[in-house]
Amino acid sequence: MSKLIDEKKLSLKKIGVEKLIFLLIIGVFLLIVSKPMFDDDITQPSQENDYIPPTTTVKAYEKTYEEEMEEKLKAVLSKIDGVGKVDVIITVKSSKELVVNKDNPQTFSQIEEKDGQGGERISIERSNQEATILTNSRDGVNVPFVVKELEPEVNGVVIVAEGGDSPRVKTDLINAAEVLFNIPSHRIKVMKMVSN
Repeated sequence: MSKLIDEKKLSLKKIGVEKLIFLLIIGVFLLIVSKPMFDDDITQPSQENDYIPPTTTVKAYEKTYEEEMEEKLKAVLSKIDGVGKVDVIITVKSSKELVVNKDNPQTFSQIEEKDGQGGERISIERSNQEATILTNSRDGVNVPFVVKELEPEVNGVVIVAEGGDSPRVKTDLINAAEVLFNIPSHRIKVMKMVSN
């Protein structure tokens, strides 16, 4: 056993302590440099596979919003006296809008220069930079920080009701849609439902 230890000491002396320390430092350096490369490959999801086009998400939401509003409106209108059975169609002007938080640093500098001959020059420099503030989602992906969500604006409403031929019922239906969606009466159409 002591021979083995003596041989190792002898081989360390051949290599030299300075060379051994140098090799150790290079090894640590390589570990430090290679670690971020490997971590990025493991933790960062590929953007090609995880990318969902925003229009697809918004379109799906838009349809859901319209259907939800149609169901609610149908439920409320059918409870009005004399209306009877009701069908409703709602159209919207645009899709849901997300307002994101922006970082907008502005810089302003003014330099006044005077020369020996009485000339004067003023230089004004303004700079605006705008950048969207990002936050991490549950998936670890950077997404814009949403400040508020604006629901789609209702463009028009068509109401078909069993009692749609009555002037009083028509007025009640139009007034209800005006109040609920804040749209003018010329964008609301009430018609009588065909009887079976």
